[in-house]
Amino acid sequence: MLVNVIEVLVAWVLYAGLKNVIRTLFPRVALATFVSLCIGNCAMIAIILVSGVQGVTQTQEQVLYGLTQIAAVNLAVAVIESIVTGFMVAFIERTRPDILGKKP
Repeated sequence: MLVNVIEVLVAWVLYAGLKNVIRTLFPRVALATFVSLCIGNCAMIAIILVSGVQGVTQTQEQVLYGLTQIAAVNLAVAVIESIVTGFMVAFIERTRPDILGKKP
């Protein structure tokens, strides 16, 4: 849950903060989504490394190597998720701008 909270907060701060820098909605949403997922990925790795994995006979370096592979796959999925999220929010802006706080 902590990772999800981090992702949501980072995404919101970037989305709102980049409003004057990137005026077009799609790239702003996609960038905020991708960066927040990357930071969430780093948070997940840090939490696992700090807390330790119970019952694992691997060294910390081996666990880090495995987590790095998982992170690489997660980043590939994050690219797809960012694009889909950008399209979804752009669609919402066209069909129901009131949801995003804009006037129709």
